Amino acid sequence: MLKFIPAKLLGIIVHWFSSISYPKFLVSALCKWFARKYEIDTSILSKKFDEYNSLLDFFIREPGIGIRPICSGKNEIASPVDALITAVGKADSEEIILVKGSNCTINQLVLKNHSEYVNGDYVILYLSPGDFHRIYSPCDGVVSRSWLIAGKLWPVFPNFVEKNPQTFCKNKRVVTELVSEAGKIMIVKVGAMNVGRIPVNHSLPYSSEEQKVYKKGQEIGRFEFGSTVILLFEKGKFKLEPEVSTGTKVKIGQRIGIGC
Repeated sequence: MLKFIPAKLLGIIVHWFSSISYPKFLVSALCKWFARKYEIDTSILSKKFDEYNSLLDFFIREPGIGIRPICSGKNEIASPVDALITAVGKADSEEIILVKGSNCTINQLVLKNHSEYVNGDYVILYLSPGDFHRIYSPCDGVVSRSWLIAGKLWPVFPNFVEKNPQTFCKNKRVVTELVSEAGKIMIVKVGAMNVGRIPVNHSLPYSSEEQKVYKKGQEIGRFEFGSTVILLFEKGKFKLEPEVSTGTKVKIGQRIGIGC
């Protein structure tokens, strides 16, 4: 039934409600309710509840200084988000396993030339409502391409995706390709129900004249209610850590791989 909810209208309503600057006591109460509901560790917040301007402001909160240290070794790849790994593997014959028993092709996911990623590794990262929803660069790199793919705004929580495995290829998404010293990484940011906004800190569509450079751990963008990040790694250029496996949690800045 969730697929038949008017997602755009719902998104407008949710964004309006969550963006209103209510009286401070009410914003604080909303934020505290959200933190309790989604079991957020309040000890790592960068601000007090009454310092947030709205519920959306709390949702897109940043980690406090030093809360998420970034792995600093040369060619080390950092997790761009706090998330649950829902799938990891190799894009054999360009196919990505979305959930057990179902897959899609890289072409269906990004709709652009992608030959460098065929038979490369991939990781699917699910952000729960209680996670930080800022997205950070996994490495030092220059943006070579970035584009928006219009689509639906279906939910992306694991149980829904298991029943609707083409969700990631149907939903709205923003794709950003970074070129690092080690190789190329494609970051696919997938929107979800309830707004599905994915602001990024570079132009869309991206112009190569912009020459946007991100340092590892520098913010690339954020989710405004959502969602999932899919990382695609250029074939033969990167090696994932053994502990990067389905069902494990990763934190922003945690080493998840290294350039070969």
